Amino acid sequence: MKPLRSRPVLYLLPAVMILAIVNVFLLVGWRIIDPTNVSWMRGDPMAFQIGWEFFRAEPQWNFPPLWTYRIGYPIGVSAAYFDSIPLLAILFRAFESLLPQNFQYMGLSLLISGVLQAYFGYALFSRLFRDDAWFAALAACFVVLAPVFLFRGRGHFALMHQWLIVAALSYYFDDRIRAGLTRYLLPFAILMLLAGGINPYLLLMVTLVGFAATGRLFLEHRAGILTSCIAAAGLAAVGLTSLVLFGFLSTGASLAGGGYGHYSMNLLAPINPQGFDALLLKEQPIRSGQYEGYNYLGLGVILLLAAGVARAVSSGVGQRKALEPAILPLVVLFAVSLSLAVSYKVTFGPWQLYDFPWPRVVFDALSAFRASGRLFWPAHYLLIVAALVLAQRFMSRNRALALAGVMLVIQAIDISSLHSDVRARWRSSPSPALLQAEDWRTLHAAHAHLVIVPPWQCGPNATPGGRSGFDIFGRLAIDQKMTINSYYASRTTAEAREYFCKRLPEQLLSAGLDPGAAYILAPNFLTALVAGGQSPVSHFCRDVDGFVLCAKEPRRAGVEDDLLQRIFPTVMPGEELLFGPDASRGLILAEGWSVGERWGRWTNGPYAELFFRVPPESAVPLAVTMNVRAFVPRRGYSQRVRILIDDAQVAEWTFSPGSQGERTFPVPTSSIRPSGLVRVRFELPDAQRPIDVGVNRDTRLLGLGATSLRVGVAQ
Repeated sequence: MKPLRSRPVLYLLPAVMILAIVNVFLLVGWRIIDPTNVSWMRGDPMAFQIGWEFFRAEPQWNFPPLWTYRIGYPIGVSAAYFDSIPLLAILFRAFESLLPQNFQYMGLSLLISGVLQAYFGYALFSRLFRDDAWFAALAACFVVLAPVFLFRGRGHFALMHQWLIVAALSYYFDDRIRAGLTRYLLPFAILMLLAGGINPYLLLMVTLVGFAATGRLFLEHRAGILTSCIAAAGLAAVGLTSLVLFGFLSTGASLAGGGYGHYSMNLLAPINPQGFDALLLKEQPIRSGQYEGYNYLGLGVILLLAAGVARAVSSGVGQRKALEPAILPLVVLFAVSLSLAVSYKVTFGPWQLYDFPWPRVVFDALSAFRASGRLFWPAHYLLIVAALVLAQRFMSRNRALALAGVMLVIQAIDISSLHSDVRARWRSSPSPALLQAEDWRTLHAAHAHLVIVPPWQCGPNATPGGRSGFDIFGRLAIDQKMTINSYYASRTTAEAREYFCKRLPEQLLSAGLDPGAAYILAPNFLTALVAGGQSPVSHFCRDVDGFVLCAKEPRRAGVEDDLLQRIFPTVMPGEELLFGPDASRGLILAEGWSVGERWGRWTNGPYAELFFRVPPESAVPLAVTMNVRAFVPRRGYSQRVRILIDDAQVAEWTFSPGSQGERTFPVPTSSIRPSGLVRVRFELPDAQRPIDVGVNRDTRLLGLGATSLRVGVAQ
């Protein structure tokens, strides 16, 4: 079907596109669209911006093109994982020298997505309603105001490029199908290449529409089943190639992520306003994580769909539709989209209806799309199309126009609360900067790298600055033109997790701090560093704006006394330290300890180490009294425990069945380090696993059980 050539097209399409621009302006405002304004950014948009700015500062192009070593240093990371819209990132980096220092393209991306949403919405309906340009324009307005499009204005800006889905549906109905398979499927291949440069979820959804197009070729006898299957495989290859080119897939990397099924869609989603005030429908209960399955149709679309279905039923099934051969692939597309969105756990309101045992290979393949609730979008737009097609086909032109116009007004009013919520979200002022001290502004003078331990990708609750840590220190590294190891991305590869969460901390604990880097350390890691004998010799660690900063400082090194006392307090004579679930702050449990239990904790292995600090000025011999027990399964067994302080044995305990209570060992004055640190090692030659001696199925290597520790003067 050719696009409309009638006179109204000359102004109807521009009118719909202008409406889309106004819609975006009303949704977020000029503050967000202004490419020189970055002050509004926080949360996900800040992660997008940080990824872009580090990619922008990369001194050379790499492969994949989005790869940068300036963030995720030293192994690097693909900027695609920050949802920075790789297609636009590459485009703007090509003109980096012409860009202002403060530059963001997320607002421009919103405008582009809004305009293209309108353009392809009009193209879609002009192909469906060839003889009615006015109805096509009115129908396109429903796509412009699609709630799933507006909802993503709350922060997931890359996901607002839903014009890709609308464009794919538009080309599905294109008359070029008569020109042959290649010409018909070429637009789908182009859309898939573009989608791979924007977001993998959108790529999957465009691919599904492309597969439906190959099904249409077969059903209309324009291609055999083998040819259609080869064409579908070709489209899949295009999608994978796009993911590689734009950095979503690379050597050692994977899109896989856990949690498929948690961020699913509830079956009530199409009629659930989900937290927003609506004219008629009320919020329905959903399960945790199902906010990602927001798919409210809007009251206008729901009423229009109901009226169209009722009119079609009353008209009977005898009327033939011109598009009938194309319907079946769309029905399959709808079913697949719905199935992927609801996942293997089908929920209806607060109830779980089914839990299908999907094959492991299918589950693993879909784990890359853990926010599966989004995958309903092709079906969402098909429902909008169905509502308008039914009204146009089964009603008179004037009645259909009038009904669609009234429903569009109802739709706009019904979703106005969503519109207002998005607008209010970006009008609030950003929080004041947490880094105020002069120390931060001079870091670049002596350091090329900023190292956060542990980094954000190893757990946002444990990293310095918490969930906002990526924002705080990412901006610092950008401003200071330093590399950084910490980041917040949609995916972290297994290689990166192994390095940043395990090997890097182990390296620092064994070799100390790198003179070329400044460090922001979690207090407990600084404690472990000091306890492990790696007190900084080239850095001075101090409290700066509430964070532990370890950086080069003229004539000072080590740890600030007040800071050390705060994070690793000295044990005063008679003070009791507990080993339970929350070990006492002055007690550092190193290797060889199991998890805490209500009574204390077991050692787990052939040895165990702990550290504590005493006042460094102690001049009298000290002794440690511990409330302990031992794993001695039955008569005939015993448990020996050798106690060493700085590798010198100071005591040996022997336990028989049932023996427990207080045991003591001395702390020689010569073994106390200048900081007051004491390192104790327990060697357990008789440790055994309960499962091996028939006690129970516990596989831990148990030896000594400790309840408490108390330091006192030796008698």
